[in-house]
Amino acid sequence: MTVRLRAPDRRRQLLDATRPRFARSGYRGTTTAELAKAAGITVPILYRHFDGKLDLFLVLIDDAASSLLESWRHAVETVEDPRRRLAALIDVTAASGSSAEARVLLRAMNEQESEPAIAATLRRAVRRLHGLLAAELRRSRVLDAETPAAAVASLLLQLSVGSALLPAGRAATRGLISRVLDLESD
Repeated sequence: MTVRLRAPDRRRQLLDATRPRFARSGYRGTTTAELAKAAGITVPILYRHFDGKLDLFLVLIDDAASSLLESWRHAVETVEDPRRRLAALIDVTAASGSSAEARVLLRAMNEQESEPAIAATLRRAVRRLHGLLAAELRRSRVLDAETPAAAVASLLLQLSVGSALLPAGRAATRGLISRVLDLESD
């Protein structure tokens, strides 16, 4: 028996229930029937809230980026010192690399070439993540005037993706980033 929820609550429930499935199998590797089953609903109920599997995946990409941004902002919200803020942000960025949200974004990266809507949604999501990292880098003043914060933010995102793919390297990656940005001397 399906529990009746208000539309916004059902959408949230569907996102939460389908995130692990998409994180594990990706867009192409997951069927609508599997998503409905994971959410404990029928396929018609899924279609009441999303136009289809692609729409659900696109919303999930945005939701994953929002969730990561929220956790990153939460990690720095009470830290005043700009260098310590950056260190805290690097810690949470490296740690979030293995989260279901990060795995959804990784799956989207793998599938963006076959689906233009996934590519466009992923680009917007990555720009949001990149923007926060670049802003914190500028605020921290750890970079010299010749080193663009946007380029270093891109490198940090790439390292986060790499550490997500190779979790054993997460601590080493965090340590290397800290040394390169001279954050350990604080």
